[in-house]
Amino acid sequence: MAYVTTNLWGVVLVLDHGDVEQLLAAGPRIGEIAGAILGPALAVAGVAAPVVAAVVAAVVGYFRLQTELIRAVDRGNGVYLTLPWPAIYLGQIWLIIPTTRPEIGLGDGWASIDQGRFRTEDGADLILYQVEHNAVAPEIVEFRLTIGENASGWAKEIILRDGGGSEWVIQAEGRGNSADNSLWAGQVQNGQSLTFRKPKGLGVWYSVVDIGHLEDLQPGDRATFVWAQD
Repeated sequence: MAYVTTNLWGVVLVLDHGDVEQLLAAGPRIGEIAGAILGPALAVAGVAAPVVAAVVAAVVGYFRLQTELIRAVDRGNGVYLTLPWPAIYLGQIWLIIPTTRPEIGLGDGWASIDQGRFRTEDGADLILYQVEHNAVAPEIVEFRLTIGENASGWAKEIILRDGGGSEWVIQAEGRGNSADNSLWAGQVQNGQSLTFRKPKGLGVWYSVVDIGHLEDLQPGDRATFVWAQD
């Protein structure tokens, strides 16, 4: 599903592989399909209707001219289409820079592997994880967020959900600092996800990745996530 975010370089339209394939196969209906894919994402981001129309038109034109480039850039996870800030300020929204969307997050079975790493929608991020068994009381599962020693030290957070409608924020700030919270052991079976968030431009918080498949965590486990790079 497409969505819109920002970074230091500009406004970024994030298209997953399915979005890209739809647009590449759209033929004469590309304008209609681009509007259906991008319109809601731009509207959610607060983009005014006239600008939405202009951005959709620019993307349609780009896909028509750069079909093979888009195919090459999408390596199975979609693409980022960046509209640089200077181009936006000058009204040159036809200037679009495509980059490969990397493999994001963790798949099924991550909690059984005990340790690993993953990326987020922000290409600067690297998060390490480790699962320790019998590390806490057997009736709970603990989740810990640590800011890495080589990270910026800016605040990061995990939204922890119980799968029944309640949620809590685990927030850490400062290199080497940690914060944690727990669920009852049975609650990790509820099909929920962890949402990782960080502040970007103007201090606005953004969700950068969701991690599901908590069901492989066992009673007494501690899952530690180290935000190593940002």
